[in-house]
Amino acid sequence: MLKQILETMYVDPELLSELSEDQKQALYYKMRQEQIRRWRFREEEDSSKKQALYYKMRQEQIRRWRFREEEDSSKKQANKPAKKKSTKSKKVEFLSDEKSQAWVWVMGEHSNDLKYEDMVEERNRMLFEQQRQEDERQAQELALQEIQELARKKEEELQRKHDEMQKKIREEEEKRRQQILQELTDKQDEDDSLYVNAKEARLAAERLALERRQLEKKLLAEEEQRLQELKDREKKELEDARNRMLVLEEQKVRRTQEIYMSLTELREKQLQEAERELEVEWEKSERRAKEYERERRQSVRRVREQASKGHDLTSLVPPPLPERPVSRHGSTPVRSPSRDSMVPVGGTLTRRSAQPARPPKPDSKAAVIQWFRDTEMQRGVLKNERGEVHKWFHGILSRVEAEDLLSDKQTGTFLVRVSEKIWGYTISVKVKDRCKHFLIDAGELHYQFFGDNQHVHFSLTDLLEHHRTHPISSAGHELLQIPMGQVQDPPDYQELIP
Repeated sequence: MLKQILETMYVDPELLSELSEDQKQALYYKMRQEQIRRWRFREEEDSSKKQALYYKMRQEQIRRWRFREEEDSSKKQANKPAKKKSTKSKKVEFLSDEKSQAWVWVMGEHSNDLKYEDMVEERNRMLFEQQRQEDERQAQELALQEIQELARKKEEELQRKHDEMQKKIREEEEKRRQQILQELTDKQDEDDSLYVNAKEARLAAERLALERRQLEKKLLAEEEQRLQELKDREKKELEDARNRMLVLEEQKVRRTQEIYMSLTELREKQLQEAERELEVEWEKSERRAKEYERERRQSVRRVREQASKGHDLTSLVPPPLPERPVSRHGSTPVRSPSRDSMVPVGGTLTRRSAQPARPPKPDSKAAVIQWFRDTEMQRGVLKNERGEVHKWFHGILSRVEAEDLLSDKQTGTFLVRVSEKIWGYTISVKVKDRCKHFLIDAGELHYQFFGDNQHVHFSLTDLLEHHRTHPISSAGHELLQIPMGQVQDPPDYQELIP
């Protein structure tokens, strides 16, 4: 099945819906490798042709150059009188090869020379690295400018608040001082009017001096307390400013990373769009090839019908070949013969001639039943060595029916059902909170999971026993531990038994 898909580069949507995510990724990776292999094959052919042409042109240039040099030297010798050769005369000599001809080096022929594709790839890589570094530098400069601007505005705001606070404190101190002086003056006038004699005046002056000293101490204490509060407030504001600077630094780093990631995502999106365009071109070319194949078969069928009726075949002309689609690289897709259409003859592979090929997938449920009876029952898939039907074996079930059977079972419970999408089976296994389904390709001599680089087993029982202790996928860790038996009578595989 995988070979047929790689040959036609087409996957049926119904078959694709039966595949798990790991199998889909493996299939897409394999198809992508096949496209790259075909493209490189065409590029190597074009490169070898260009090098051969360049080598011939270079040889022709050297031959013409030698011919002109010989003509010029012969003319000069004929026109000029013979001169005595000088021992200090200069001349140019070329290196000679084995045939006594000028030795010529063509870039790319030596094993140590870089190929043109490698040089282009290295240049593109350097340009991409330079562009990436330039983008990072611009992103860092932009983020640094934003952070510096925010810090400058914040520093101006803090300075303005500090100046307003100092001004307000000075105004309050001046107002308090004026109030105290006014109270002292009023009290002194009142005392002067009350005390007449000197003794009373002296006592009143002492009391006034004592009250003044107490008031001054009180004012000094309040001033010290106010200054301490101001210092604490400034210290707290400095700590807040330091914390805000740290936050701004984190924002700078995060902003730089976001700009870089956005640029990277943009480049990846452009590359994905280019790959999608290439895949669309491949699909168009495959559709044209299939249309041509269908027309060719119809033409052959008409010729056979005319020949069986004894009509003249000279008027039947096969349809013209469709125009070969050109890819983005200027070459046409190359099809390789399928190994399924080759048989071993005398130690070599020879194309089959008379045996009809099995269709890529079943066209009906009856075809699946007939295939199972003719092929799989002869291989002993249905029963074990004691002649009993395997407990895990089920008939032709849908995906929903299999999930209903496994819905209330514990992790590791599994069943094997005959697939209607491919020539093979489907393993349905219960995992933590859902069911997973894996396609099994039943080849002529082996069984394996659908995909590339899978283990090959010579029987279905060996495959199930292997994955009893070895997980099916490295990411999901699916183990086939508990087989799911029949829950109805007659069993669901009754229609498969003749």
